[in-house]
Amino acid sequence: MRIISRLSVLLLISLVWTGNVLALGVEAAVGAWGPTANGSLAYHSLTATDNFDLAHEAGLAREPNWGGRIKVDLPILPDLYFQGTPLAFSGNGSKDNGFSFGGQTFAAGVPVKAKLVLDHYDLGLIFGVPLLETATLKTVNVDFGIIVRRQEVRAELSQAETGQFARFAETYYLPMGYLAAQVRLLRKISLEAELCGLTYRGDHYYDLVGRVHFDLPGPLFLAGGWRYQKIEFTENGIQAAVDFSGPFAEVGFGL
Repeated sequence: MRIISRLSVLLLISLVWTGNVLALGVEAAVGAWGPTANGSLAYHSLTATDNFDLAHEAGLAREPNWGGRIKVDLPILPDLYFQGTPLAFSGNGSKDNGFSFGGQTFAAGVPVKAKLVLDHYDLGLIFGVPLLETATLKTVNVDFGIIVRRQEVRAELSQAETGQFARFAETYYLPMGYLAAQVRLLRKISLEAELCGLTYRGDHYYDLVGRVHFDLPGPLFLAGGWRYQKIEFTENGIQAAVDFSGPFAEVGFGL
């Protein structure tokens, strides 16, 4: 799977370098997102009290996470979209009652060290609403399509005093619907919104972005806004009902 991910990146880089021949436009950006983690997580839970609260009991703090995105506009084929969002948290906390996690019993009131990783990488095919941008004199654009998200989920808990340790690591591939809109308010300022989503048999996954885009001289731009993710699923003994939200800022270029 790492080979596939690297090939995807190399393909997108080659498209960027040959943009004048193959593409109508390229937009790329890198930036940082500082979300807070909320909700609860359980692994092979035996009782309702085994849920571990991320903010209050795991003590996961807001941490900056770096990422990037590339969109390549093609003249005939669907546009290509790639986004990488490494997402990691760590913290120290404790739980008032004893609890089970991954078949291990953790003692009540004893400090717990927690780590949580939810790295995700998106590859998508995007279509624009035909003639909308032309009809609105390049002030409104709407895109839709499908995103395949490679979601890596890893979590571990440890108690130094008791020697207890448990972890899990899973990788999921999620086909998600994609919808985005851009509205140009002024010549150099526009508002953008993106939504990715999946719901299946009670599980759901939503990723929302609100962005203000400022054009700089030349091809450069600055952007910033708010990103929110909500995840609820039960799979392979993992029970997660979590959300992540916070501000982000990025710098990029458009050709």
